[in-house]
Amino acid sequence: MVRGREWTGFEAAALQEAMRRSVRDFAVLLGIETTTVINWRTGLGAVKPRSNTQAILDTTLDQRATVDDRARFEQILVEGEASWRERHQALRRKEATKHQLTSYDPPRNPTSPFVGTTVPTTVEDSHPAIPGGDYPTEITDMNRRELLRLLSIATTALVTPVVVDWDRVQFTVASGHVDAGVLDQYASLNRLLWKNYGEAETKAAIFSAAREHLTVLVDGLRSSHSAKLGRRQLELIADALQLTGEILLDGNHLTEAAHCYALSGTFAANARAHDLWACALTRHAYIGIFDNRFDDALPLVEEAAEVARRGDSLLPTRYWIESVRAQVQAGRGEADECQRAFDAARGVLELGETPSLGWLRFSGARIDEEQASCLIQLGQPEPAERILTPLLERPLSTRRRASVLIDLAAAGALRGDPVQTVSYGSASVDIARRTRSGYLWRRLEQLRPRLGELQADRHVAHLEREITRLATSSTH
Repeated sequence: MVRGREWTGFEAAALQEAMRRSVRDFAVLLGIETTTVINWRTGLGAVKPRSNTQAILDTTLDQRATVDDRARFEQILVEGEASWRERHQALRRKEATKHQLTSYDPPRNPTSPFVGTTVPTTVEDSHPAIPGGDYPTEITDMNRRELLRLLSIATTALVTPVVVDWDRVQFTVASGHVDAGVLDQYASLNRLLWKNYGEAETKAAIFSAAREHLTVLVDGLRSSHSAKLGRRQLELIADALQLTGEILLDGNHLTEAAHCYALSGTFAANARAHDLWACALTRHAYIGIFDNRFDDALPLVEEAAEVARRGDSLLPTRYWIESVRAQVQAGRGEADECQRAFDAARGVLELGETPSLGWLRFSGARIDEEQASCLIQLGQPEPAERILTPLLERPLSTRRRASVLIDLAAAGALRGDPVQTVSYGSASVDIARRTRSGYLWRRLEQLRPRLGELQADRHVAHLEREITRLATSSTH
């Protein structure tokens, strides 16, 4: 182990380059501010890290760097500071003359699935998934604190034809310079992450990338000096906060999700983005729905409806709010109010084509099954089944299919049919276990009290135990 090395900014920058880490990634690895790494790269030999940072650099070189990393590190030191400076000045001159990105060559991180490859920034829609992504499949305490490097965000481009200028994004991260063009790139990243979230079977796989992107947005806000750009940055942050909240909600981290939604509403309000603000309030209301605290959710829905009146009448915001209001009223046992809210929500079907927004995806396609779920809540299984059963013949997302199965199991329990209850209930438990979805776990928790009258059936008793076992694993 290298002990007693007098680290300078040059040696620290050499270690960053040897480990093939971006500025932000290296800062996260060391647990320091991004600006500190930038200062090292700027001051080089004239800068001396603090004593505690010297120790962190020692540990990083000895325990986190690979054999190849250390060999590259020593080679850079042998070449010397003057050679390093000349090489990077040449690179900056080359980048200054580049006007359009045609491909992205990621940093050569040995742990990356893209080592030795060139990843295009545009692909065909036929790509089914992100190849090789080493994503976590649950939101642990560790990966809630850690931030994934920008390369993880870059991989989302493999499932969409949207073009992102990665050179510009990386320059912004390093320099802190933000302009309208950079914000366009960030908006594209927001849309990519929402798309990836919608297609991911396990939502937690998107968490680290969303957190890293959110951090970049917040860092950019600190360096903004334009009121117009600042409002747009606030809007982008509000958008990213809602995505992060959705992932946390699916992972059953309700407290953190609520905090994200509350902050999103604050940012959106300051940006005067009324539809985005209303959506933050609506998502916050879902936490009350999941916890069966319908009286707590209702004021949030009503406030969201009031904010949406000041929004864009061409967006489906107000109709989504009414569909959520219907679910709240069903939970409160207010059948007439529930029906009135659904009648209002169906107005979305008369709305023309709307812009594609990640944070607002309500098109009315799910109104029928949402109403069926409310009918279950109100103790009316027969009309609910007439809506739900045909849906199983359609191509549904994994989580949506599981929700339909849970409602059909609940309908079976209400009618005293143990065979239907166990058949659909067991299938939904299997999906919840595979996807590790906290959303599905809470839906199953709502099913469990309905099993009481069928407990004499051993298969129903087994289903109840499986739900209990799933609940135990979901809270650890």
